[in-house]
Amino acid sequence: MTRYRFNLLICALAAVLSAACKEKPVVIEPGQGFTSFSFLMEHNPSLSADVTCTVNEDGTITGTFTDILKSYILVPSFELDCEQATVGAVVQTSGKDKHDFSKSVNYEVKMNDGTYRTFTVKMSIPKVPKLPVFRINTENAYPILDKKNYIPGTVVIEDPDGAYWDTPRLEVKIVENGVRGRGNSTWDMPKKPYKIKFDEKISIFGLGEDKEWVLLANYADKTLLRNVVAMKLSEIVGMEWTPSMLPVEVYLNDEYMGCYTFSEHKKVSKHRVDLDIVGESDNSGDAVTGDYYMEIEQNMDETTCFRTSICGIPMMFSDPEVPTAAQYDYIVGYFYDAENALMGNNFTDPDNGWQKYIDIESFAKAYIVNELTKNIDGNMRKSSFITKEKGKKLEMYHLWDYDLTLGNCNYLDDEFGATDGPEGWFIKDFSCNYWTHGWNHTNWYTRLTDDPAFCAKVKEIWDKHHQELSSIPDFIDVKAMIMEDAQKRNFKRWDILNISVWPNVVVKGTYAGEVEYLKDYYTKRFRWLDGKFNVGNGEIFK
Repeated sequence: MTRYRFNLLICALAAVLSAACKEKPVVIEPGQGFTSFSFLMEHNPSLSADVTCTVNEDGTITGTFTDILKSYILVPSFELDCEQATVGAVVQTSGKDKHDFSKSVNYEVKMNDGTYRTFTVKMSIPKVPKLPVFRINTENAYPILDKKNYIPGTVVIEDPDGAYWDTPRLEVKIVENGVRGRGNSTWDMPKKPYKIKFDEKISIFGLGEDKEWVLLANYADKTLLRNVVAMKLSEIVGMEWTPSMLPVEVYLNDEYMGCYTFSEHKKVSKHRVDLDIVGESDNSGDAVTGDYYMEIEQNMDETTCFRTSICGIPMMFSDPEVPTAAQYDYIVGYFYDAENALMGNNFTDPDNGWQKYIDIESFAKAYIVNELTKNIDGNMRKSSFITKEKGKKLEMYHLWDYDLTLGNCNYLDDEFGATDGPEGWFIKDFSCNYWTHGWNHTNWYTRLTDDPAFCAKVKEIWDKHHQELSSIPDFIDVKAMIMEDAQKRNFKRWDILNISVWPNVVVKGTYAGEVEYLKDYYTKRFRWLDGKFNVGNGEIFK
């Protein structure tokens, strides 16, 4: 073949290859961009649950926040199938970069083929609801004068925004029962707390059906939130039962009474303290061993009471209120055996020491909440509830009465020698003494915290819930935001923001100031305990 013909052949082949390339160019798939987008609790502790969004074909990313938050500056988590995403020319990292999602956020995404696409995140945010309203009208407008006599009448419950259940208005006439006063020191305050007992069991706000409910006045707690905050702590650590509580407004015989905390009443019930209480014939063998619902209360104002024989703890039978002689002897004897083991030389023995009689898990959970809130009543003095179920040990079943906690009690120093401020031990170190309380009372926790096993259990629970416990100031912010409108009416009715109400530690003069003080106290208390518990390093706190 001549050189000329060879060159022609090469040119022809090149032309064919060139044409083929033009017919089948190399195609680079751009990718979808975002393949997932969400908000995870691990990066956003203010959320109560993870939020998963939808990536739509039109370039919008949509989702719904069910939580009412003070701030929607949150950290999203996402996946891409292309190069990168930027906001304002800043490259975004999943689980790290945060933005204000109360408004639309635009992401510029560089696709695999070098082109760009805009994705717009549009989140739905719940509105701040109005508080539910209780309108109580007694028969013939008769006043509620005491804590014994129920006054019949009508209760109307309104939820105008439908935020708490699917019943905007419920009207119930009470004929056989009614409304009466409740509480100990709180009943002596100008703003009275109440107990409602319906004739039939009903569900309110979707809670389990029952006849009995309470309205806590929180007169001395100017944030109106301390009980709600404490029940959130109870929920976090996982107490056996946490009474459901939420703020409401109350009218009595058409007179505005202010903001109250509506709550499930503490009682033995299927949906509350779920026990199979001993009957009159349960007097021997396994039958006499349970179930019992006991209350620690220094007033000892129930029908059947006793002091534990070694530590002097004031105990009352809540249910059964009147035990048989055999049941009384069994419980008194069980507490004696428990205290004898707790105070004995071999108290740390896991088989024959205090753990033979006392449930470590429930007592550790209760200890955390009481120490964290610096609960004046939490050192085995009052408002504490212990159950003894058949086949089980003594358990701290639930928590109650926290309006005088978290920096709202000015006699920790006078009565116990502790500090009123956020630092220093209280539950761990202080018992009652004769000179201030009229009897000697040895707080079990002063002994329990000498056992490395109990301390290890406390730190295990603390570590497990550390992030949730640290986010309580955000929880307080949200609850205060929900209260903002109603609290104005409350303090117009009860003009106390500028005066000291027993046993206030401080007077801030404004609702916002009281809320800020609560948050600051909690934050400092949490940090102090965090250091003492030595999170994660296995040491015993001192």
